[in-house]
Amino acid sequence: MRLSDARTVQAGQESATGDLLQSTVVAMRRKEYNTTGERSASVKSRMVLVMAAVFLVLPMLSWAGSFYANITLIGTDPASVTEALQDMGLTAVVVLGKENAAVVCEKTMDSQDDVYGRNLTRKLSKSLECVAVYVLNHDSDELLVTTYAYGEKEFDYDSSPGYFTGVDKPPAIHGMEKIDDLFPGADSTKLRAALESEYVSADDRHVEIGNLLSLPYNVPGLGYRHLMDKKFRSDLERQFGLKFVEVDQAPAS
Repeated sequence: MRLSDARTVQAGQESATGDLLQSTVVAMRRKEYNTTGERSASVKSRMVLVMAAVFLVLPMLSWAGSFYANITLIGTDPASVTEALQDMGLTAVVVLGKENAAVVCEKTMDSQDDVYGRNLTRKLSKSLECVAVYVLNHDSDELLVTTYAYGEKEFDYDSSPGYFTGVDKPPAIHGMEKIDDLFPGADSTKLRAALESEYVSADDRHVEIGNLLSLPYNVPGLGYRHLMDKKFRSDLERQFGLKFVEVDQAPAS
């Protein structure tokens, strides 16, 4: 199952659970009054019923973790990044604030389609002639990191390759021998330890990996949907000094 398919299933389950909760409350309201219009139960009794319904449904709810995907571009002019996205007719938020680097949070990547995300990363890496790091966090449980250099895949990592099959597998790591060339100064030994160790969440793993690779924008949660939240964006501006450019333009005919 692809990540995008799994996300659709989860959304459907959450919607169905929400409908169940809503229908339960509506049904209870209808029983508030009997056929003569008089109240059929005391306020205390109704409150007990409401609380019982809530506690019955709450365990069925799926409390989501973090869902985001982005591409960090290293060694390229930020202005060229926005121009490339416009030429491709994409909708995105570009995160700026560091020299010769940018983060692309493209709208379609929010669907958690890792095939699409990697393909876009490869295209941008090739057209902008730079290193591009694709990151996908699925429900704070699985972290994907794929790095391209000038359009060629050099490094690939999956923290939980058996996540959707229910099989417990160790992290899949390919291209460790390329790390020193891709990220000068990175400690390969510490990086491997971080990639293979257990973390409470993929968010923590993302931050640790970003620190070891000295990524210019090591802020978890950067995704298109999140950055369209003005308050979230304002907090990032205040705390990290980041700047944002919205790209929403069809390619010129």
